[in-house]
Amino acid sequence: YNNNWCKYPTSLMHEVGHNLGFAHSNEGEEEYGDRSGMMGYSYSQDNGPAMCFNGAKSWQTEWYKTATKTITPTVGPNTCFNGALYGVADFEVGNSAKTIVLKINDDRDGEQDFFVAFNRQTGINSGTVEGGDQVLVTTTGEEGMSYSDS
Repeated sequence: YNNNWCKYPTSLMHEVGHNLGFAHSNEGEEEYGDRSGMMGYSYSQDNGPAMCFNGAKSWQTEWYKTATKTITPTVGPNTCFNGALYGVADFEVGNSAKTIVLKINDDRDGEQDFFVAFNRQTGINSGTVEGGDQVLVTTTGEEGMSYSDS
């Protein structure tokens, strides 16, 4: 984190993400491999790309808490989700009718949970490089609430 990287918005947002308690967003065995959000790959561009955080990181921020759902497929009445997913650009404060992030809870000890989000490529997320206008699934441990790669 030096020289020219100090002036690029994606590298600055990546470092802000670390200050928020986020670990890297990897893909497969590639560190920084997730190009759908700010905690993966950074870009040497002066103006963008305009991207948000992936589903696991969006869950961790609790910015969309009123627009999240959790299911545990093996236990209780909330074993499935039947509804639409909306992108972060569609979030409206206080509107719990739109689900932004779905957490699929794995209730086995030590297992990672799944975070499902629609990576809508518009507005504040218009420059997403990977998986634009697709439903993406990310995984992370610690119930999605602590420093953990996703």
